Amino acid sequence: MKTLKYWVGAAAVWVLTACSGGADYERVLPKDAAAVATVDLKAMAAKAGLQNSEGQVAMNRLANLLKSGLTDSENLIDRIVANPDESGLSLKDRLYLFVEKRSVSAGVLMRVTDEDKLTDLLEMLKEQGVCEALRESDGCTWTVMGKMLIAYNEDAFLLVMDPSGRNAGDMQHSAAKWLRQKREDSFAETEDYQSIQDAKGDISVWASMALLPERAIYPLTMGGSAELKGEDVKALATMNFETGKLVCDVRSLTTDKVMMKVAEEYFNATSPVKGDHLDDFPANTFGWSTLSVDGAKLYKWLNSNPAVKRMFEHSMIPLDFHAIFSAVKGDVSFTVTNPLYGDYILLADVVSTDFLQTVEDLKPMIAMTGGQMRLMNRGEHAYEFYMMDGSVLNMRPGPVHVWFGVKDGKMYFTNRENLVERKVLGLSMKNTEWGKEVEGKRVFSVVNFISLMQTVSSTLRKQQMPPVFIGLDRLDRMTVEMREEDKMVHMELLFKDRNRNVLEQMTALVNLTTGK
Repeated sequence: MKTLKYWVGAAAVWVLTACSGGADYERVLPKDAAAVATVDLKAMAAKAGLQNSEGQVAMNRLANLLKSGLTDSENLIDRIVANPDESGLSLKDRLYLFVEKRSVSAGVLMRVTDEDKLTDLLEMLKEQGVCEALRESDGCTWTVMGKMLIAYNEDAFLLVMDPSGRNAGDMQHSAAKWLRQKREDSFAETEDYQSIQDAKGDISVWASMALLPERAIYPLTMGGSAELKGEDVKALATMNFETGKLVCDVRSLTTDKVMMKVAEEYFNATSPVKGDHLDDFPANTFGWSTLSVDGAKLYKWLNSNPAVKRMFEHSMIPLDFHAIFSAVKGDVSFTVTNPLYGDYILLADVVSTDFLQTVEDLKPMIAMTGGQMRLMNRGEHAYEFYMMDGSVLNMRPGPVHVWFGVKDGKMYFTNRENLVERKVLGLSMKNTEWGKEVEGKRVFSVVNFISLMQTVSSTLRKQQMPPVFIGLDRLDRMTVEMREEDKMVHMELLFKDRNRNVLEQMTALVNLTTGK
């Protein structure tokens, strides 16, 4: 518990200093970084309303929490609260987070405004047993805090750790090298760094596939090509906290020819969504995702990858996957109607029912399982499948019960029979505000938090609800879409309160959940 207070206390110091162009501290970013994030805490602190009365309440609670974890530190903490410059760190400048290639280390970079005051702060933490004694070598001051290394000079502050658990002290030479390197030797001189600066997000995250260990890249690319260069497969995400909503945009910066060809072939197998499935479910449906595909082209694209091809060829269920995929042409949607029980249904526009013959061909094999599996006809082009233990087919353990078939030109697959015949009484998803935005998108998904809370409140008593639902109750919905014109992924998280910045609403939530 004491350690937890130290970490929460350290976070509080950073938040407190946020209420405070200078040295070229960005030059410290490692040139071989595989991921870099920048956080504009000055802008975020203003949006959170930390200077108004509600914000001051939250700040005082953070300060009190810090004092409770660090005894005999009240004087320094009060000085930092009164004047954030007393910390020696600046959060008027952007905070950076980075991860090296193959995730060999990760770190936080901040600008130092007063090296002596920063030393005083760390000396206080050393007296509290939070970190080791300060040492000087290689042109910097450093110490160890648990599994993390702290190193700094007059320009920059680094907090570095090894995700694999390497001894913190062993990273001192790398940290010292970064602290004294010139700008031309750093990530700050790359085009990717400039793309982060141009994005102008409250939070901007750039990452490449080089972030992953080699053993993790093969499954993601599924062995498609040894020519793929992970460092050239990259993307940039920007997040902005706005009035009533959080907005995030993700765009590809990939220059790798192999991955660009893969993406091009995928887009050739898909097309803009028509939105035909919007009328199949009521307006208060919890979760829905859709895209439009040419199944034959998608199957060909998938089989161009050796690993996926082997998966189809050696499936534990001998189905004619080519026939199934080729029957699909048009919108495909996946709907979750009850998140607590996991009720779902998959729908896909089909041009033929001939593919169902491959289901009929399974009956002799299933009959040999002695009742462990059962496949039953439930009308024309309709089936029910039951399996006593799903782990037999590498599914979740326990009984598996599904219904599938073709109805009204749509293939369906569901774990709730009543979803097949369900009729919409009243408004459908097409009548919603977001439903008007679906047509023409490459992908569209929505999560309805109001529906979630209605389901939770009708199922659980208030005393049984996990604390996370206090925050979820303030949300309206989340939508994710891929636009046709630029292939950019756009996400919006909407709050019920459309009149205040979402960070200000989060400040109010902190006060509510931590109040006495």
